[in-house]
Amino acid sequence: MQLDHGGLEILGIEECRSLLAATQLGRIVFTDRALPAIQPVNYVVADGDVVIRTSPTSRLANAARDTIVAFEIDDFDAAFRT
Repeated sequence: MQLDHGGLEILGIEECRSLLAATQLGRIVFTDRALPAIQPVNYVVADGDVVIRTSPTSRLANAARDTIVAFEIDDFDAAFRT
């Protein structure tokens, strides 16, 4: 197991893709008016890409266009909504 300098496990690309494909809810982190913004999103993995559907004029689309964003997922229990 490979660890980073903070002691967190570094996952391989195939394990990352497998984990991404196992759930449908994530969070995207972007900058909105010079402040960090976090928005929950539904997503799919299509041809190895994370695809988030939003209006082309939404706050998210405008802020994330041609820039770097962060994306993360957690485990989600659909039955208990937790």
